[in-house]
Amino acid sequence: MSGALALGLLVLALVVLGVQVLDWTQGMPGAGLFAVVAHFACAIGALLLQRQADRRRGPQAGLAVLLVWVLTGVVVWFFWWA
Repeated sequence: MSGALALGLLVLALVVLGVQVLDWTQGMPGAGLFAVVAHFACAIGALLLQRQADRRRGPQAGLAVLLVWVLTGVVVWFFWWA
């Protein structure tokens, strides 16, 4: 499940980037550079954590999975719900 969340964050970051570029070409402000960078930072962090979760066992893997969930929650909370 956490792998799907990590990949989903990457897809979401790419969509946000695409919409931002489209908005810039239309002369609109869009979501802003901070939102785009934050989406990519969280997506890359989640992918790296998922890689660690796949390669480790025990509490280290569990912590990596938990942090993928936390990063996903941060992105959803701050950029989509709030």
